[in-house]
Amino acid sequence: TAVSGKSDTAVSGKSDTAVSGKSDTVVRYKQEISFLEEKNLLKDNQIDYLKQQIKNYENQANNLIEVQKQTQNLLDQQQRLALQDKKLLEEYKAENDSLKALKMPTEDTKEEQVEHQPQEKLEALKSEIKTLQEQLNEQATIEPQEAPRKWWKFWK
Repeated sequence: TAVSGKSDTAVSGKSDTAVSGKSDTVVRYKQEISFLEEKNLLKDNQIDYLKQQIKNYENQANNLIEVQKQTQNLLDQQQRLALQDKKLLEEYKAENDSLKALKMPTEDTKEEQVEHQPQEKLEALKSEIKTLQEQLNEQATIEPQEAPRKWWKFWK
């Protein structure tokens, strides 16, 4: 029995360490698996975050492209309006010049108009002005010569 006892303890000692060694490795493997799963979960979260950022950047790029298209359309519209304004201004200037040409007589027509007025009529008007001026002067000299009346004599 002593021999068998020794062998039992020796066998049981080996088996205990073997069992405990196996359980240690299983625990280590489980820890390693859980660590790798956490690491994998973190990487999945990072991948999802990066995918979301890529979508945001794509949306921003699309928005910028849309804004650029709108800006180009506005610039084109502004150029068209500027050309229309230029044409309208040229038309206005041409019309204004034609109206000025109709309204303002030239030097030749002014001289013709003066020549057509009868010289006799001008002389008659000048003499009439002269006589009226003389009459005004006579009235101005007569008025101060009259003696002022005394009002207190009226009651007597």
